[in-house]
Amino acid sequence: MRNATSRASWTVADHVLSSLSNFALSALVARGSSPETFGRFTLVFTLYLLALGVSRALGAEPLLSRFSAAFRWEAGAAVTGLAVALGAAAAVALGLAAALAPAGVRELLVALALILPGLLLQDAWRYVFFAEGQPRRAMLNDLVWLLSQAVVFSLLVLSHRTDALALCLGWGATGGLAAIFGCLQARLLPRPRAAWRWIREQRDLAVRFLAESMALVGSGQLVVYGVGASAGLAALGALRSGQIVFGPVQMLLTATLAVAIPEGSRLVRSHPRAVPIAYACLVLSLVGACAAWGIVVVALPDPWGLALLRDNWTASQSVLPGLAVSMALAAVGVAALVLLRIRGAARQSSRARLLAAALHPIGATIGAAVGDARGAVVGLAVVNAILAVFWSTFASTELRSIARSVPNSVKGAETSA
Repeated sequence: MRNATSRASWTVADHVLSSLSNFALSALVARGSSPETFGRFTLVFTLYLLALGVSRALGAEPLLSRFSAAFRWEAGAAVTGLAVALGAAAAVALGLAAALAPAGVRELLVALALILPGLLLQDAWRYVFFAEGQPRRAMLNDLVWLLSQAVVFSLLVLSHRTDALALCLGWGATGGLAAIFGCLQARLLPRPRAAWRWIREQRDLAVRFLAESMALVGSGQLVVYGVGASAGLAALGALRSGQIVFGPVQMLLTATLAVAIPEGSRLVRSHPRAVPIAYACLVLSLVGACAAWGIVVVALPDPWGLALLRDNWTASQSVLPGLAVSMALAAVGVAALVLLRIRGAARQSSRARLLAAALHPIGATIGAAVGDARGAVVGLAVVNAILAVFWSTFASTELRSIARSVPNSVKGAETSA
């Protein structure tokens, strides 16, 4: 129990630091740009998230699934090599896209091409350290990134260079520094030549994880482009500004998956009677945290909001109540996903996540066409309400299955525990 608590604490701390890095970049860009410029930045940042999703699905997630119990450094070298190879391939594609992109977007695409290999490598090191059972190493790596980023961003602010291009390059350069530090921590160099062999050997998991990841990340990208096309870049900037304010809640939901899935798996084996209570507590805790944060940000004094986002704060205020409701409904799905993962119900979780990927762009685009950024958020909330019903139905099925199996297994399991 003590080791599990320690691992959970370090994992949560790492996710906090990782989220702070992205939050600092987005907040500073929002402070120093107009809603239209911030909308262009959002389009490019979404491409980074797409590349990150591919890297994790092909490398990091199979690593956690198959090598956490018996970690091998050969696997770590292959996964980090895969991240470098994917980053290099994506950089070439971004360079070609930049040649066709309009001014304002072109520069950001070139910047992303330069920094992407280092960013993907840094993220891969985090998951290597998770699989090794050393989340404190991942946290230390993110701490190096955050501290170096703070230094670079401070210098940029002092020199009055807070445009999106300068901030992106500074963010990426410090991420690359953390990636190099990861090599020193592991005393290992990535092996890009092992990338294809890794994909071949892990293709049964990698293909499934990639399909889920691409559906979700692609859905997010379609939301971005759908809102931008339906209501304009200003509405897109307002939506993204509101999402920045809810960044801590999103970090909580992401960290919950990293912590609750392995610990929940142990609970199912040792104390299955406690699973329904634990699930109910998880749902209430996540929904309550989202609602509480929503109340805080809606009631946030204007001077504080202006200090955080400047001109984009005014635009974001219209979407904050809707985002609070939407995030609380999404939390129901996160709790259900934990339950389905620990039960090995991959088919049900894939159905729900693919449905979410299909419905989110539709809801956001229709809502944006009707009511700009506020309408987009209402559309997302409606979709999340529908999805919450699906998630809860799947979760109820698994809870009934656990209840039926308890009389036959609980006596021996709980006695051995």
